[in-house]
Amino acid sequence: MEALKIIANDMSEKPSTRFEASSLLNCFGSLEICFLTLMWNDVLERFNKVSKSLQSVDIGLGTVVELYHSLVTYLEGKREDGIFDLYESRAIELSGEQNYTYDLKRKPKRKVQFDEVKRNDTELSGRNRFRVTTYKVIIDRLITELQRRGTAYEKLSNKFDFLTKLNILNTQEVCEGAFNLKDFYPGDLDENIKNECLHLQAHLLSTEATKEKKMSSLELYKFILENGFIDIYPNIGISLRMLLSTPVSNCSAERSFSALKRIKNYLRSNTEEKRLTSVTVLYIESEVMQAVDYSEVIRSFAEQKARRVQIC
Repeated sequence: MEALKIIANDMSEKPSTRFEASSLLNCFGSLEICFLTLMWNDVLERFNKVSKSLQSVDIGLGTVVELYHSLVTYLEGKREDGIFDLYESRAIELSGEQNYTYDLKRKPKRKVQFDEVKRNDTELSGRNRFRVTTYKVIIDRLITELQRRGTAYEKLSNKFDFLTKLNILNTQEVCEGAFNLKDFYPGDLDENIKNECLHLQAHLLSTEATKEKKMSSLELYKFILENGFIDIYPNIGISLRMLLSTPVSNCSAERSFSALKRIKNYLRSNTEEKRLTSVTVLYIESEVMQAVDYSEVIRSFAEQKARRVQIC
């Protein structure tokens, strides 16, 4: 609003620019805009924190499901009338406006036709109208979208969830989880996964370090890999690799397009798609590339591509 005031009062600006800034300034001074600004500031701040957590390298599907459920519960609490009253009081204090825009407008009157019966419809006040048609609609739509996304992660997590609970589940629950996972991935897993799960369960319970410890999928895979048990539990190893390689969030499209503007310039206008994709990946993962030692790669490339011209 301070920036808009400066633009609206700046005589060096075009009249159309000053008029637009003045119009926006009048809108921002309303109670509704101030209310929504406060509400979205709280909601998007929580969404931003969760979004950053979802992009961390070591986050698991179980944690993702918990975060989605927490956001849904957080938004359900926003539907309470007490929260609406709190936002309203803060908006009135910040904007200095006591009335909603709908209350200040002249109410249109509809002409009743001769064959119609006049009805005494209940007219909502500006406050109730804003609460019902705007505030709660936004909250309900956010809850619905979060539940839709969270359900997809939950279904996938439930298929692998029993692997991280082997030391607390009973034999029947372990067998059921193993059979369900095998039926979902028949081309990757075989019947031996049930015996492997029961064996690993006994292994974890017999080891003091893992007897009562709740292990994540990454910790369980490291335990199997670092101790040389991958040949003993091959199906479990495959299952954990499938789980760990499933991304819980994907921002590759945005990163690719932002990188593509720098990579495909006029010097690379004839680059084929395969090479362009490879160069884009190298650019995006520049931190990894800077840590790689290229000496052996350069030497091997030089030996293959050496062109020696014999001088007579």
